[in-house]
Amino acid sequence: MRKDTLPVIGFPIFWAVSLSIKPKLYNMNIYVSNLNYRTGDQELEQLFAEYGTVSSARIIKDRETGRSRGFGFVEMDSEEEG
Repeated sequence: MRKDTLPVIGFPIFWAVSLSIKPKLYNMNIYVSNLNYRTGDQELEQLFAEYGTVSSARIIKDRETGRSRGFGFVEMDSEEEG
Protein backbone atom coordinates (compact mmCIF):
# COMPACT_ATOMS: atom_id res chain seq x y z
CA MET A 1 0.00 0.00 0.00
CA ARG A 2 1.31 3.42 -0.93
CA LYS A 3 0.83 6.68 0.94
CA ASP A 4 0.81 10.10 -0.71
CA THR A 5 -0.59 13.56 -0.04
CA LEU A 6 -3.34 15.16 -2.10
CA PRO A 7 -1.66 18.45 -3.07
CA VAL A 8 -4.80 20.58 -3.23
CA ILE A 9 -6.14 19.58 0.17
CA GLY A 10 -3.07 18.26 2.00
CA PHE A 11 -4.72 15.09 3.31
CA PRO A 12 -2.77 11.84 3.25
CA ILE A 13 -4.36 9.27 0.95
CA PHE A 14 -3.79 5.54 0.73
CA TRP A 15 -4.23 3.31 -2.25
CA ALA A 16 -4.05 -0.36 -3.09
CA VAL A 17 -3.83 -1.88 -6.55
CA SER A 18 -5.68 -4.66 -8.35
CA LEU A 19 -5.57 -5.68 -12.00
CA SER A 20 -8.65 -6.35 -14.09
CA ILE A 21 -8.00 -8.31 -17.27
CA LYS A 22 -9.76 -7.22 -20.44
CA PRO A 23 -9.16 -8.66 -23.91
CA LYS A 24 -5.59 -7.81 -24.97
CA LEU A 25 -5.36 -5.01 -22.38
CA TYR A 26 -4.41 -4.82 -18.74
CA ASN A 27 -6.14 -2.07 -16.81
CA MET A 28 -5.05 -1.14 -13.34
CA ASN A 29 -7.88 -0.41 -10.91
CA ILE A 30 -6.58 1.53 -7.90
CA TYR A 31 -8.49 1.84 -4.63
CA VAL A 32 -7.90 5.23 -2.98
CA SER A 33 -8.96 5.81 0.63
CA ASN A 34 -8.83 8.49 3.31
CA LEU A 35 -10.01 11.19 0.91
CA ASN A 36 -11.36 14.49 2.14
CA TYR A 37 -15.15 14.62 1.70
CA ARG A 38 -14.75 17.72 -0.51
CA THR A 39 -12.48 15.93 -3.00
CA GLY A 40 -14.17 15.51 -6.39
CA ASP A 41 -13.73 13.14 -9.32
CA GLN A 42 -11.76 15.72 -11.32
CA GLU A 43 -9.28 16.39 -8.48
CA LEU A 44 -8.68 12.67 -8.09
CA GLU A 45 -8.15 12.29 -11.83
CA GLN A 46 -5.69 15.21 -11.92
CA LEU A 47 -3.65 13.70 -9.08
CA PHE A 48 -3.18 10.38 -10.89
CA ALA A 49 -2.77 11.96 -14.36
CA GLU A 50 0.79 12.82 -13.29
CA TYR A 51 1.56 9.07 -13.45
CA GLY A 52 -0.12 8.20 -16.76
CA THR A 53 -3.38 8.07 -18.69
CA VAL A 54 -6.43 7.83 -16.43
CA SER A 55 -9.35 5.88 -17.92
CA SER A 56 -11.72 6.85 -15.13
CA ALA A 57 -11.71 8.31 -11.64
CA ARG A 58 -14.71 8.29 -9.35
CA ILE A 59 -15.48 9.07 -5.75
CA ILE A 60 -17.96 6.71 -4.10
CA LYS A 61 -20.98 8.54 -2.67
CA ASP A 62 -23.63 7.62 -0.13
CA ARG A 63 -26.87 6.59 -1.85
CA GLU A 64 -29.17 8.46 0.50
CA THR A 65 -27.26 11.69 1.13
CA GLY A 66 -25.10 11.97 -2.01
CA ARG A 67 -22.13 12.83 0.22
CA SER A 68 -18.70 11.37 -0.46
CA ARG A 69 -17.84 8.27 1.55
CA GLY A 70 -14.13 9.19 1.64
CA PHE A 71 -12.84 6.68 -0.90
CA GLY A 72 -12.82 6.10 -4.63
CA PHE A 73 -11.34 4.22 -7.57
CA VAL A 74 -8.95 5.27 -10.33
CA GLU A 75 -8.53 3.15 -13.44
CA MET A 76 -5.27 3.52 -15.35
CA ASP A 77 -4.76 2.32 -18.93
CA SER A 78 -1.84 0.02 -18.14
CA GLU A 79 0.07 -1.52 -15.26
CA GLU A 80 3.22 0.43 -16.17
CA GLU A 81 1.41 3.74 -15.74
CA GLY A 82 -0.23 2.79 -12.44
